[in-house]
Amino acid sequence: MPAAPARMGRPLLVGSTVLTVALAGTALIAPVASADGGRSVRVTSSADAGPGTLRAAIEAANANSRIREIEIRRQVGTIALLSPVEFTGAQDLELSGRATIDASGTAGDGLRFVGGGDLELSGLRITGAPDNNIDIEVPAAATGTLKVELEGVTIGGSGNHGLFIEDQVLNSAASIALELEHVRVQGNGFGDTDQDGVRVNEGGLGSIRLSIKQSDLVGNGADGLELDEKGDGDAAIKVVGRVVNTDFIDNFDQGLDLNENAAGDLRVTIVNVDAIGNGQEGIDLEEDDDVNGGGDLVADLVNVTVDDNGFADPTDGMKIEEDGVGSLVATITASTANDNAAAGATFEQQQSDPADSGSVVLSTFTGTGNPGGLYVTDGPVTVS
Repeated sequence: MPAAPARMGRPLLVGSTVLTVALAGTALIAPVASADGGRSVRVTSSADAGPGTLRAAIEAANANSRIREIEIRRQVGTIALLSPVEFTGAQDLELSGRATIDASGTAGDGLRFVGGGDLELSGLRITGAPDNNIDIEVPAAATGTLKVELEGVTIGGSGNHGLFIEDQVLNSAASIALELEHVRVQGNGFGDTDQDGVRVNEGGLGSIRLSIKQSDLVGNGADGLELDEKGDGDAAIKVVGRVVNTDFIDNFDQGLDLNENAAGDLRVTIVNVDAIGNGQEGIDLEEDDDVNGGGDLVADLVNVTVDDNGFADPTDGMKIEEDGVGSLVATITASTANDNAAAGATFEQQQSDPADSGSVVLSTFTGTGNPGGLYVTDGPVTVS
């Protein structure tokens, strides 16, 4: 698949943290447990394996559930992995450091997490995996909420997804909570079709909760970020998202793609977001009951820009769609849609029950250069 076309004259980095990594010499020193009861291990070597390496630290944590923190020391610089590093422990884990993890030599994923504990990554740059840079597989027996937090992390150049959280194979009862802050996800997913910068698949009884702040999802091979919820759970709210001060730019498919495909609501707040130059919709919100039904779509968009989207497959700047039993309620404030390939926005309500309705309140929604007009409606949708 060809790379997404570059856009000239517009800054692609807004509000993200740029990591400067010192490529210093490294000493082969064994992992050092701190004086906190053995909870921490320090990585002091840039080698793929052996004493002091990231691989040795992960293996130690796999064998010892007391280890919950791994710190890569600044002098380590770049770690060139020769095969994936897999964490199998069930405990929560924090992995941090101002370091680059080069996964281009792994012939697979970069980092894999399969134990089901909460995960926190900070300060890292993870690049180049032929498969997924970060792969998180939710165990079948998982319950409660699996929390994944990334702060100050850069993820780039993977063949498949940049960050992949998978719960549609084993279909656990767990919910997934994903938090991204000061994260840059760029240039992932050009090794195959439908490979996103960030992809979360939830297929069991749980729900998805999303929080993104001051991050950039740029130039990925499919969507910048896609959430796909299709489980049979009975949670009243299945997908809840809050996206603030974040850009979705030049992704080959959608910029932001949120899908709730089973029973439950999709509720999302989007504030101060630019979705620009994406191949399909800049923002695509769908509560469409593909698997089974029932649920509302409630969206609140404030100071959102959707410009120049739809070049790959003439589509709208944004689409907000509710299918099946349930209603559409959307409010758009101080937002613009310019120069998209079709309409600025589509508001769609496919009525499956006489009680279903669609209501969209536009408080200063403007735009020009959209061949399909500023917005179009499909089904019983009232716009005011």
